[in-house]
Amino acid sequence: TGSDASARSDQPRNTRADRRVHLRRQPLSILTEAHAAVAAELLGDEELVKGVIGNLETSALDEKHKALFRFVGKVNHQSHAITPADMQPLYDVGWDDEAIYFAITVCALFNFYNRWVDATGGHPLSEEGHREGGKRTAKHGDVRK
Repeated sequence: TGSDASARSDQPRNTRADRRVHLRRQPLSILTEAHAAVAAELLGDEELVKGVIGNLETSALDEKHKALFRFVGKVNHQSHAITPADMQPLYDVGWDDEAIYFAITVCALFNFYNRWVDATGGHPLSEEGHREGGKRTAKHGDVRK
């Protein structure tokens, strides 16, 4: 009815397009924040995770993992240009082909998830919401019963 329509127009809009615009203004994607919360919970070191996100090179992360994150950065931004020479620094610090394959796979899946959530308008969570979700996921995984 007409009164229903006017009542709905007074309510805040929450369309997919509205959520996408909101997401573009976020400094980190929803999934980056969610996965950072899980990493912080599993590692027991929120400051380390924040440091890595803020500046990998000056973070307290060990060199072995920095090398992996550098490689994953190239997977994210220049996957078409990856050559065997890009993997050599990983071998030099002790990563093997299985670990490199796993890192590429996780990176590709996260890119898919990020793009899917961004395009469909996932709901942003508060910092506390991410922290609680991180605790739950660290304890139970992504499976929901």
